[in-house]
Amino acid sequence: ATVGGGESNTASGNYATVGGGKSNTASYTATVGGGESNTASGSQASTVGGGKSNTAKSAILAKGQTPDVVLIHRRDSLRTYPMMTKRLGKEGVEVRYCTELVEVKGKGKVESAVLENNQTGDKEEIPVDWVVICIGTVPRTDLAESAGLRLEGNAIEVNSQHMTSREGIFAAGEAAGSPRHLVSAAAAGARAGMAASEYLAREKLKRGETFTGAIHGKYADEY
Repeated sequence: ATVGGGESNTASGNYATVGGGKSNTASYTATVGGGESNTASGSQASTVGGGKSNTAKSAILAKGQTPDVVLIHRRDSLRTYPMMTKRLGKEGVEVRYCTELVEVKGKGKVESAVLENNQTGDKEEIPVDWVVICIGTVPRTDLAESAGLRLEGNAIEVNSQHMTSREGIFAAGEAAGSPRHLVSAAAAGARAGMAASEYLAREKLKRGETFTGAIHGKYADEY
């Protein structure tokens, strides 16, 4: 399992490689209702990360059929909401602060995890059957790259109207460099949608066509 700079940071796959092969007990997701969490029945689980997503996953696992859940976080406090922190305690999730996952051990499956306290340097190996890694993501820009769109760092390059380097193609949200917040992503999506609507209206008028009613609050003669 690669942690901190490897594949887990890109969320590019659902499974980590353990003992030379893929293991369905080291993953980047913890779903319910027929998903992966059902495979953790009666097991010991370890979750990595202190954000909103991981704390929620930890609580879900603990409330299910997993008797022991340990949340590993490299800082001295969680990034999630105070209410979620309280829920972790209620569900019996053990939180290891200032701790990092440095190695996952096992032969064909997860058997243990090596943890290191980043304040003292002390290491500890704990028995664990399942590891859920949730330490952040980067935008998936494969489709944009294959379409020939210009990138700016790890994001799709857009102008003030959210148009990409190819006319008529718009992008928004984290993939276009927006802050990683739901409200910001939703706002960017709304702006991109309105910009695309105006673009299509102008293109229609350029072709000598017209339209009834208003598009984005403007009549045809107002464009």
